[in-house]
Amino acid sequence: MAPGTQYVFAETLGISEHFTAGSHEWHTNLSLCRAFPIAAADLCNIVTDPMIKTGYTKDTFQAKEDNTMSVITITKDNFEQEVLSSDKPVLLDFWASWCGPCRMVSPIVDEIAEERSDIKVGKINVDEQSELAARFRVMSIPTLVVMNRGEIVNQSIGARPKAQILAML
Repeated sequence: MAPGTQYVFAETLGISEHFTAGSHEWHTNLSLCRAFPIAAADLCNIVTDPMIKTGYTKDTFQAKEDNTMSVITITKDNFEQEVLSSDKPVLLDFWASWCGPCRMVSPIVDEIAEERSDIKVGKINVDEQSELAARFRVMSIPTLVVMNRGEIVNQSIGARPKAQILAML
């Protein structure tokens, strides 16, 4: 992380959490997602503070900074190209920002995207992509779907540990 560079920290935190980073102070409530710029020096304070339960680590932020994350945001506009026409199996994560279990699964899905070059990983925000959620009959989130050659080959509902998600592939 480059000193003096501004990064954006965004996360929906638990009920009425209050935290500081350097000279900055924030307060957030459940289902309130905030994004704010922070200096690289303050970022290290955030991810190492045990009071902040984000599920992210310094490595996660480093990967985002380096643009090495391979998670694709799937929309109705790119669904056919990124999913149906993919020459690799595709892991789809149906999620929403207000969903607690989705926030637990998200860092795991990000890790899998970084580690597995043999698959494509996409995330579908059900609030923004209701047509895709309806197409897959998503009634509960998180829902994970594995597709291969345009066909659903595996599906699970609810938070899962990394080993179970990998076993779906």
